[in-house]
Amino acid sequence: MEAMLVIGLFLVNAGALFFLMKPSKTLSGVCNIIGLCLVVATAYQFELVSIIVPIVGMACVVLILIKVFLFKNKKEKIEQTEEV
Repeated sequence: MEAMLVIGLFLVNAGALFFLMKPSKTLSGVCNIIGLCLVVATAYQFELVSIIVPIVGMACVVLILIKVFLFKNKKEKIEQTEEV
């Protein structure tokens, strides 16, 4: 079962790269979403979800903080250029 999930993940990622080069970029996004689902299914097979969920949660928090910080800096730069 695990081998089929890994092979499926490889094929889906190859499809995503293939469709990224073609005009149909929406299919590339669909392949990426399917690939993420396969990663979660593989994690369930190996019972790694209890380790993955906190790491993904921390990564999301870090990304949100970075985005807020960058947005704040961008807003300050825009205000500074308007004053000049």
